[in-house]
Amino acid sequence: MLGCALESREAVFAALSFSAASGSLLIINKLCIHAIPAPSFIATIQFAVCTLFCLFLRASGLAAVDGFEREKVRPYLAYTGMFVCTIYCNMKALQNSNVETLIVFRACCPIVVSLLDYLFLGRELPSARSFASLLLLERRRT
Repeated sequence: MLGCALESREAVFAALSFSAASGSLLIINKLCIHAIPAPSFIATIQFAVCTLFCLFLRASGLAAVDGFEREKVRPYLAYTGMFVCTIYCNMKALQNSNVETLIVFRACCPIVVSLLDYLFLGRELPSARSFASLLLLERRRT
């Protein structure tokens, strides 16, 4: 029973930490876009800094970072391209709307994902109770 309680606390801490980091990054990106109205430039700088940091960690030995191997990189190219597109769309949304609108849009993602899982992965639709919970959570966020 104690192990379950510790796992639950860790999960709550992880969820709260993620929410705090995500929310603060949205605000920081909104401020950056307000100061420099070039979302692709800001995203490129962020990607470059992230890449340099990973290379620094690898060179310093502070973290184990795999090198680029063609067999490993190729399967992830489509994913990387989609990720870059979503970051760009996110930055454009921040440029043209407010932070609250983007948060509400992100909150709708579990509903859309559950429908896409059903359509493309053959998974079951959420039960009536689960779907009502998703809608209730969405309703509380707006």
